[in-house]
Amino acid sequence: MEAGCMDVATIFHMIFLAFVTGFIYSLLAIGINFVLNVVKIINWAMGEFYLIGGYVQYYLIVLFLGPSLWWVAIIISMGSVALLGALYQKFLLKPMYSESGEKKEEFATIITIITSVLIINLLAWLLGPTYHAPPSYWGVVTFFGMSIDGNKIIALFSTILIIAVFLIATKYTWTGKGLRACAQNRVAAESIGMDLRKYDMIAFAIGVAFAAAAGALLAAVFPLTAQSGKISTMKGFQIIVIGGVGSIMGGLVGGVLLAMIEAIASVLFVSSYRDIYGFIFMILILLVKPTGLFGEEQREA
Repeated sequence: MEAGCMDVATIFHMIFLAFVTGFIYSLLAIGINFVLNVVKIINWAMGEFYLIGGYVQYYLIVLFLGPSLWWVAIIISMGSVALLGALYQKFLLKPMYSESGEKKEEFATIITIITSVLIINLLAWLLGPTYHAPPSYWGVVTFFGMSIDGNKIIALFSTILIIAVFLIATKYTWTGKGLRACAQNRVAAESIGMDLRKYDMIAFAIGVAFAAAAGALLAAVFPLTAQSGKISTMKGFQIIVIGGVGSIMGGLVGGVLLAMIEAIASVLFVSSYRDIYGFIFMILILLVKPTGLFGEEQREA
């Protein structure tokens, strides 16, 4: 569809959908960045935790809670995936690198990639190619004469709430301050008696809980399949490269920018190349600012 053939309502809906999608994907990017900041590893299986969160929420709503308790399903989804992530970090990740700190990143990469492949194939075997989407929570909302899916409005405000709670908790709670201390200087944090293993587990749990929230919220906008994890992982890493590795604000801004660029370019050019436009935008950002929009230059001692 050409831009000239689109009415105002269609353009508004496209921009709103891109904004919602970008905000939700930013949850995934923030989760990746948070784990990277605190634990100093990259979780390549984050998309699969996203997928698990989406499916947990879906089955809770369909089998037990119903659409009216969608928010309970999201909370349970985040909590269960956070617990799974904490156990995963404690029993699979930590033992692999605790004996050889010099190869921490390599071991973490191997384990998380293996985890990603296993979960993708397991879900494909269990669920097949079927699409899964929870029922409507709120119906259709009319806004200035334009119809908007209520699920998208719920997803947007839920994402804003989750990010706000996260920022407040990390700034004002003792645990949050401890996590920030570990992110700033792990050696100094350990020297004053902080238990880095405990904070690593907490950070990992929070990171995958963000991924679960993204999966649960985005399932109401785009149906889930066993392959959704790979797509979300790709989007998450595109966002952190655009926004800046390790930057929470970069994850938020990068998610919205990526979704907007993909949506606008899909209207102006060929829509089937949507993902390619995102990669082109990412490359352009790297050419202008290699550290990303909010990334900081690394200085050698």
